[in-house]
Amino acid sequence: MLRQKCTTDQKILEWSLRDLISVHFMLANKFLSDDRYSNSVWASVTEKDLDEMNHLEKKSLEILQFNLNVHEDEFKIWEKSI
Repeated sequence: MLRQKCTTDQKILEWSLRDLISVHFMLANKFLSDDRYSNSVWASVTEKDLDEMNHLEKKSLEILQFNLNVHEDEFKIWEKSI
């Protein structure tokens, strides 16, 4: 879903791969774990400013329309590609 959304949102195309990976690990951690790391911990680990991490998180969630679920068909397509 993010791949589809990225083509329509130029701003996210300007993010580095490191930014994308960092913020999506952070989102996955929050989604999957009740005992999650805070944004300040993620900012420290990724050597990013806290405000920047907050911005990346907010923008990612907006692009994904706050839907972090992956449909089974989409997962199978991704799984076959690796």
